[in-house]
Amino acid sequence: MSGRTKAIITSVVTAAAVVLCLGSAPAQAVAHPADATAASDWSGDGRADIVAPTTDGRLWLYAGGGNGGFTGARTAIGTGWSSRDQIRMVGDFDGVAGTDIIARQPSTGALWLYSGNGAGGFRSYQVIGSGWQIFSQIFSPGDWDGDGHADLLAIVKSDGSLRMYRGNGSGRFLGMRVIGSGWSRYDGLMTTGDFDGDGLPDFLARNTATGELRLYRGDGAGGFAATKVVGTGWKGFTALLGLGDWSGDGHSDVLARLADGSLRMYRGDGRGAWIAPYPIIGTGWNAIRLPGETTGSAPPSAGTVCSNPYFTTSSSNGGVTDHGYYVHNNLWNAAKYPGTKGTTQVCSYHSWNHIGTASNTNGNGEVKTYPNVHKDYSGRTISSFSRLTSSFAATSPGRGIYNVAYDLWLNGVPNDEVMIWTDNYRQVPAGSRFASGVSLGGHTWDVYATSGNGYIAFVPSNGARLTSGTVDIKAMLGYLVARGRVASSATVDQICYGVEIVDTGGSSATWKFTNFSITDS
Repeated sequence: MSGRTKAIITSVVTAAAVVLCLGSAPAQAVAHPADATAASDWSGDGRADIVAPTTDGRLWLYAGGGNGGFTGARTAIGTGWSSRDQIRMVGDFDGVAGTDIIARQPSTGALWLYSGNGAGGFRSYQVIGSGWQIFSQIFSPGDWDGDGHADLLAIVKSDGSLRMYRGNGSGRFLGMRVIGSGWSRYDGLMTTGDFDGDGLPDFLARNTATGELRLYRGDGAGGFAATKVVGTGWKGFTALLGLGDWSGDGHSDVLARLADGSLRMYRGDGRGAWIAPYPIIGTGWNAIRLPGETTGSAPPSAGTVCSNPYFTTSSSNGGVTDHGYYVHNNLWNAAKYPGTKGTTQVCSYHSWNHIGTASNTNGNGEVKTYPNVHKDYSGRTISSFSRLTSSFAATSPGRGIYNVAYDLWLNGVPNDEVMIWTDNYRQVPAGSRFASGVSLGGHTWDVYATSGNGYIAFVPSNGARLTSGTVDIKAMLGYLVARGRVASSATVDQICYGVEIVDTGGSSATWKFTNFSITDS
C-alpha cells in the first residue's frame, strides 16, 4: 500500500506550495507586546472572537461581544477542517490588514496560512512550511524577537525543545532557532500579549503533569525573563484559550473548558494574576475543537469498544489528533473503485471504529483503504531507539479480504515501507517470502520482501491471527538490519496501526480497535 490523498479546504481561493526557508540571525530590537485582542479579532469589529471547528469539520466564528459574552449566533465560515489541527488566529501575519489563521495538515505535515479579509472572511490561503508534523504545539506569541513581525513558537514532540520561527511580516519565515528545552510537559500554550504589565510580550502554558499554569515572560529579544506560576489545579480543563480582552476591562483573559463542556472565563488583572469570580459563559462546547487541544485531560481507558464517539468522519482524508496520535480515515485508493466508502468513529486513539465498504470484483486484490491510527517521529534512526514496542487489539468482521496491520514508514512518508500483519484474512503480501518461522517478540513470522526491499512484510506463521498483544518493533527492525534488508541509519518517520481493506464481502463491514500505544526510548 502506498500513496496518500490530500484534503481540500473549501472556504478559500487558491494555494501555492512554499517550502519553509530558514536563514538569518534574529534581530535585537525591543519587542512590542502583541495586541492579543486584535490578534483574535476575526470579524474586524475591534473585539476578540473565537474561531474553531466542530467535530464534523465545519469552521465557526463565535463573535465576541466585548463584555464577556457573545454577539448573536455563531456563523459557519468554512467546511473540511477535520483534516486540520493546531488552528490558531495569529493576528496580521502576512502584512495585509486583517487577522490571519495558521493550521497544520497532520497527515502531511504541511503548515497552512489562511489570510483573513478583515471582515470575517478569507482572502487567500497557501502552504508556508512542510515537516510540521513533528510538533505537539504550534502558536504565535506575537513579536517575540523584537523585529516588528509576529513569530511562531513550536514544541518538538521527540525531544521537547522549543523552537522560534521568525516571521518576516509577509507570511514567510526569516529563520529558526531553539529557545528552550524540557517543553514536552506543556500544552495549552496561549497568546496573552503583555499579561503582567511590564511592556513585553508574554504567554501562558500548562504543565500537564501537575496542572500548574505558568506565565512565561519575554525579554523582548527572543528569550525569556523570569517565569512564575499563576495558577494551580488547571489539569481538569479539556482545553484552554487565550484571546485578549474578552471581558471588556482592558486586560487579557483566558477561557477554559470543563469536562462537561461548559466554558469558564478567567479575567486577568493586567499584573499577572486573576480577578474573581470565574463565571461560566457557555455550555455545549465539547463538540468544539479549541486551539491546541487533544480530546481532554486523559483519554478513555484502553480495552473498551468505542460507543460514544466525539469525532466521526467519512471524508477520504479526514482525521483528528488525539493525545499525540492521529486517527486517520485514510481512503487513499478509493477514487479508483466507485462504491468504496469508509467512516471512522473516534472515542480515543486506542478506541475507535471503522465501517467500510469495498469490492474485489475485478480480482486484482488491490488495497482500497487503510484507516489507521499513527504516531509521527522526527526522523529518528533505528539505531537511536533502545526500545520500541507497541500494544494492539482489534475485532474484525471475518469476511471479505483484509489485513489488520502495522505500517512503518522509513526514510520519509511515504518511502520505504515495513508492515507487520497481525490479523490476516485471505490477503497475500506483495513480494516473495525470504524467511519462515522467525521468532521475534514472542511471535513467529514469515517475512516477505519486494525487489529492492522497498516493501517488507512480517506475516504470522501458519495462518495465525493475532487479535491482541504486543509487538517488538525494535527487534523486528533489528532483524532486517542484521540481514541487510534495511540500513541501521534508516529513519523511522511514522508508525501506523489499522486495516488494509480489499473487500468487505458484499456489504459494509466494521472493525473495532480497542488498544494501541507505542513505548519508546
